Amino acid sequence: MAFEHYIRSDGKNLRLGYTTGTCAALAAACATEALLTGSFPQYVHMMTPGGIEVMAKPECCETDRETSPAEPGAEKKVICARCGVRKDAGDDADVTDGLLIMAQAQRWELLDRKPLPAGKEEEPDEDSRQRGGFGGGERIQILGGKGIGRVTRPGLDQKVGEAAINRVPREMIRQQVLRVCEEQGYEGGITITIFAPQGEAAAAKTLNGRLGIEGGISIIGTSGIVEPMSMKAYADSVRLVIRQAAQLRCGEDSRNSSPGQEKPRLGTIVLTPGNYGLSFLKQHGYAPSKVPVVVCSNFIGEAVDEAAACGFDRILLVGHVGKLVKLAAGIMNTHSSMADGRAEIFTAHAAIAGASPEICRKLMEAVTTDACIAILKEAGLAGEVLHSIREKALASLRRRCAGADCDIIIFSNEYGELGSEKNV
Repeated sequence: MAFEHYIRSDGKNLRLGYTTGTCAALAAACATEALLTGSFPQYVHMMTPGGIEVMAKPECCETDRETSPAEPGAEKKVICARCGVRKDAGDDADVTDGLLIMAQAQRWELLDRKPLPAGKEEEPDEDSRQRGGFGGGERIQILGGKGIGRVTRPGLDQKVGEAAINRVPREMIRQQVLRVCEEQGYEGGITITIFAPQGEAAAAKTLNGRLGIEGGISIIGTSGIVEPMSMKAYADSVRLVIRQAAQLRCGEDSRNSSPGQEKPRLGTIVLTPGNYGLSFLKQHGYAPSKVPVVVCSNFIGEAVDEAAACGFDRILLVGHVGKLVKLAAGIMNTHSSMADGRAEIFTAHAAIAGASPEICRKLMEAVTTDACIAILKEAGLAGEVLHSIREKALASLRRRCAGADCDIIIFSNEYGELGSEKNV
C-alpha cells in the first residue's frame, strides 16, 4: 500500500518513504508474531522515531515447523518464521528502493547454540552469515544474514566485525519484537536475523565498499523515514570517508582532540570528483600509495571543509575541467542542478585576455569545455585563459581551506593538464 506522506521542496510535493531500518523492524515483528502464534498478520505497522506511522503488507511469509507434534493430532509447532517488507524510498533516488528486507525469528531454546553474551562478537558460521551483537536488550539478539554488510573498518556506527545494522534500527527492531512478545505473553528470548536476498547486488551501487562495509547493504536510518534528500546523504558519506582516512593516518579520530590541544597534522589528502580523476591520478602518479584519495563527487566544498577540519596539512584537488572550471566562479557544489556557468566562465576570462566579440560568442555557444578549449587554441588564447581560470579556481579553493595548504590540478581527457605554468 502506498505511503502517502509528503514534504514541500523546491516548489514540488515530494513523497516520503521509509528506511531499511523500518523495513527490518516491521519484518521482525511480523516474523515474531508468526513464530509465537503460527500465523502471519495481513499487515504490520509501527510508529517510527520520526513520529510517522508506517503500515506495510508483509511478503514471502513462510514457517518451518517441527517434524512431528508432541501429541497426536496436535498442530505442529513453529520453530522458525520468516517474512519480508519491501523498501519504499518515496521520491528519493535510492538504490535500495523496492528491495525486500527479510527477517527470520527463532526462539533461543530452538537454536543449536547458547545466546551470545552482550557485546561479544562471533565469527561467521559455515553458511557465512554475518552476525552482530545484541540489539540493546538481553532477550533479543539481532544478527545480520545474507545480503547485510559486515563492518571491516573503524569509524562506522558498529564495531569492526559486526553486521552493518546501525544503533537506531537495532533499537527499532528490539522494541517491535518485545512488543509482540508482550502481546503474546512470551517471556523467553528471540533471535532475529535480518537478511536481504538482493542486498549484495544493491550494495555494489553504493559507497559501502569505500566505507568499509563488505558483502551487502547497511540497515540504517535515524528517523525511520526517508526524505528525498539523497544529495545530503551522499555528502555525509563523503565526509565519513575523509574522517576514516584521518583515523587511518593518526590511529584515532583527529576531530576528538581535547580543548586547546593542537590537532595532529596528517599530511596530504587527494580529493577528486570521480573516475576521470582516479584514472588521471593513476596515469600520472600524482598520489603516492600512502596518500589517501577520496572521491568527493560534486561535493567539493563539503569535502574540503572536512579535510581541513580533520587536520590534513595539504589538500590536492584533481579533476576534469568540466567540473573544476566552476570553482573559478566560487561554485563549490558542481552538480549541474545546482549551477553551471562553464561557458560564461570561459567567456569572461577570454574577454579579459582580449578575445574578440566573435570568439566570445563562439565560447558562449559551445556545448562542452573541450569545445571551448578548441576555440581558444584556434585563437591562440588557450594558455593564458586556462591559466587565468586555474588561478581563480585555486583562489576559491584556498578561501575554503581554512588555513590548510592546497593545490589544484585541472585536466581534460583530450588536452591533458591545463592552466599550470608549464602550459602558459
